[in-house]
Amino acid sequence: MNAKEQLCDFLRTSTLLTPYEVSQICSCFKRVVLKSNTFFQQANSPVTQLGYVARGLLRVYTIDEKGREPVRYFLQRGHFFCDFDGFFFDKPAGSYIQTITPCHLLVISLSDVERLKKKIAAMNEVVNQVSQMELLSIMNTQFIKNETDPAVRHDYFLRHFPDVANQIPLKLLANYLHISLSSLCRIRRKYPKYVSFDN
Repeated sequence: MNAKEQLCDFLRTSTLLTPYEVSQICSCFKRVVLKSNTFFQQANSPVTQLGYVARGLLRVYTIDEKGREPVRYFLQRGHFFCDFDGFFFDKPAGSYIQTITPCHLLVISLSDVERLKKKIAAMNEVVNQVSQMELLSIMNTQFIKNETDPAVRHDYFLRHFPDVANQIPLKLLANYLHISLSSLCRIRRKYPKYVSFDN
């Protein structure tokens, strides 16, 4: 199944759109291929695009006052993404969105989203549904960061996101889980099948 077919299949099975409306929406998405370590969105820049991950992995992060780059969450296949605060409230992006691996994306401009809202009555509901789905997905991963035991944090992530855990450099996983790299390396010795690249 190619990228456009993935997207159309999602819209057909997850919304109440008609086949014609699904076709109209999918036709507005453009295929974009990005190399690893490429920015899709930079903080403080205008939010102009909504993306869908067909293949690959991205990270969403900020830069704190000490120059550190805390990872907020990861984006993998099947997820829509943009800076939703910037999208809904018409303000600059608050986070960076950067590829970790080479990525195949489908991208629609926000001007096209607004144009579709005028043509398709359910489009606004679809946008809200997508954003709520992604925000819920983010919230479901955030609580584990409050777990005091680093091994429990790691084990949860490994059980629920094995594909992500096996693709990202250990330094990014340590960053996300709020674990020192040395502690994470000790924990990972119990899981020899999960070996990340660029460690």
